[in-house]
Amino acid sequence: MKNISNNIMAISEWVMKNPEKGRKEYPELYNKLITVIDGFSPYQYVQIIQCIVDSFPRWKNELSSGLLPNLKKKKVEDYLEILTLIMTIDYEEEVILDEIKKQESYFIEMYNFLQKVNANLTSQLSFNWSVNPKEELLKTFDYLKEKNLICPLTSIEDFIIIFSSNEINSIKPIKWTAQKNLLAYFIDELYEKKKIPSNTNLWSIAKRCFVNGSNLAQLKENYRSNTSGKPKNYLLIDQLFENSLQ
Repeated sequence: MKNISNNIMAISEWVMKNPEKGRKEYPELYNKLITVIDGFSPYQYVQIIQCIVDSFPRWKNELSSGLLPNLKKKKVEDYLEILTLIMTIDYEEEVILDEIKKQESYFIEMYNFLQKVNANLTSQLSFNWSVNPKEELLKTFDYLKEKNLICPLTSIEDFIIIFSSNEINSIKPIKWTAQKNLLAYFIDELYEKKKIPSNTNLWSIAKRCFVNGSNLAQLKENYRSNTSGKPKNYLLIDQLFENSLQ
């Protein structure tokens, strides 16, 4: 009996998380669940709202634990979906509206926290070389090694990974061996030449993908104040884009 009960609970949870598929696979159960939800009294909705607020500390602790990035992102999306649903339902009953107003500041705090966590998770992917990556990454790798701009021990596999939208925590950072502001120029040119998407968080990602990738934004501002507006030896990078990546 216990196994049967657990199976029913598991299926019900799956149907609620996947309503479109659930309606096709388990139509009878789906209809019963909808009937139950539609039959909630205003006071039951109030209890649900209070339960969500009371669960927030547990949510925060769970998301601050050592969850794998994909699992953490899934949980954040689930929590955001629950919170958004509660906040956007068009309630009519005064007792529910009063409770929503009472908990409004908590909902805002919860929503902002979840959005921040979600944004951080999204930014934890490496660069995404979006223009002919198979050919251009190999050419770029060969050129950077030939000109002694990256460590000669760098493997092509490690290089490709940092430009293939991988989880940052799983990659091996590349060591840039030339002057540091030339790395800032290289990253900025990737953006200017549209080799990576325009919404890329350049400097945050570079900091994680290159051993010495910190303070690149400041270095960019420094060389832009030069007469040429570019760092020393900038032609090394310009030649890469002009000759190899046309």
